[in-house]
Amino acid sequence: MKGYKKYTEKTIEGILFSSSIVTSITVLLIVFFLFREGLGLFSSSPYEPNHSLGINKSNTVTNLTSRQVKDIFDQQITNWKDLGGKNDTILLLTLSDVTNYVSEEELGAEYENLPIKVDSIVAANSGMIAYFPDTYFPDNFSGTLLNQDNITLSNFIAGREWIPTATPAAQFGVLPLILGTLWVSLVQYCWHYPLDWRFQFTSPKLPISD
Repeated sequence: MKGYKKYTEKTIEGILFSSSIVTSITVLLIVFFLFREGLGLFSSSPYEPNHSLGINKSNTVTNLTSRQVKDIFDQQITNWKDLGGKNDTILLLTLSDVTNYVSEEELGAEYENLPIKVDSIVAANSGMIAYFPDTYFPDNFSGTLLNQDNITLSNFIAGREWIPTATPAAQFGVLPLILGTLWVSLVQYCWHYPLDWRFQFTSPKLPISD
């Protein structure tokens, strides 16, 4: 019976030790993977290629972070004053919204009039922000095309969201992934060491015979 108990304890100790090793290796692999992926992201744009953001020329906001753009199009930010601008409701304009302002006939059979209509819609609405492929903004766009900052190392490390499929601004922040990994590791170690201590110091010892 004692032999079976000792065998069970050794088995559990082995499982716990193996689990801690696997967890450590997993953490290292995740960190390596994240930073390897990040190297290809630095100095690239979080926006879709050949797309731009345009606003009314009266808008005093000239630069937005990718996080702010995401929050705008998720309607978590709904007023320009929250971004340092005027007290004006934010209006979104994408390809699916155009027919709310003009008819399909006005756009033309091949959407050949779309650039002109985008320009006129943005010009008529002071709180408008438009997101379109570059070809749908006319060369003489009467509004302002916003600057699009590239992804930086600080954004990558300190970013609080990892949503590479977010539109129009993908989010590549590894902070939540790193914190989640560390949290799992902490739980693992907190579970492992008390049990390991218990088996090493509180297990009954076999009597020593003379």
